[in-house]
Amino acid sequence: MLQRTPIYQQLADDLGDLIHLGFLRPGERLSSVRKLAHERGVSISTVVQALRVLEEQAMIEARPQSGFFVKLPEFQQALGIAPKAMTAARGPVAVDINRRLMDVHVAVA
Repeated sequence: MLQRTPIYQQLADDLGDLIHLGFLRPGERLSSVRKLAHERGVSISTVVQALRVLEEQAMIEARPQSGFFVKLPEFQQALGIAPKAMTAARGPVAVDINRRLMDVHVAVA
């Protein structure tokens, strides 16, 4: 019997793919938990679980009162490499996850 992948894991995998493919860059702010839940048609707790998975994988970090941000990969942190998204003098960038998922789908297909 096939086991279904939990929805939170599917969401974590989707967001992780966006990060690995460069559609979400280090320093970029992810959409809010509520917006992600609305966009994906899932509960807020599902989104929170997915974001915890990504935090445990050191792909994102939570910043109090600011949201979730893509982390700089650890090897780049160790080398002191700062990406443009983190050094630019601009504020957080709103990310439309649905648009990014379509970009990934087109790039992979």
